[in-house]
Amino acid sequence: TVSVTGGCSPVTTTVPENPTAPDACGGATTVTWNVSNNCGEGDTCTATFTVNPSTPADLVIPANYTGTTCMSQTAVNNAFSGWLDEAYIASGCGEISTIPANPQAPSRCGGTVTVEWTVTSECETEITESATFTIPDAPLVEMSCPMDITEATGQTQDQIDAKFAEWLADASFTGGCNAVISNNNTGAP
Repeated sequence: TVSVTGGCSPVTTTVPENPTAPDACGGATTVTWNVSNNCGEGDTCTATFTVNPSTPADLVIPANYTGTTCMSQTAVNNAFSGWLDEAYIASGCGEISTIPANPQAPSRCGGTVTVEWTVTSECETEITESATFTIPDAPLVEMSCPMDITEATGQTQDQIDAKFAEWLADASFTGGCNAVISNNNTGAP
């Protein structure tokens, strides 16, 4: 953008001779222009081209997450996806990536996934932070079966059927997620 008016066959030179732009991450280059002509006249001007220093990247990641037991896998997957999306660069330049590249949610039955978020930038060293996403282990299933029973002879089949139904109903369990009790019942003896 330097221009010259007047003079006889003016010649322009710069100091430094071949100036280079400052670093894109911040810096300044000062250039002096000298003009001279055949009549012994000349002029000088100086200007500085500045690139403001880059703002250091500020990586914001989600807090460690702990879900609840017995969530559906769809609910776990949705929570995990939303949790991943909470990471962002609050200031500065760079690109954000995760390790592993495509993290998968843990099983609904329990597990932990650790995710590392990394910001890479030409202007600073890599920044890496990590957090965990946890689904607690499903409660252990514990079953209580009825005791063996022997009935006296001479009862009607209706009586035996009723006692057999009561005996079957004595089986119970605790724990698990959406657990269902079943048996191989083929009928009372």
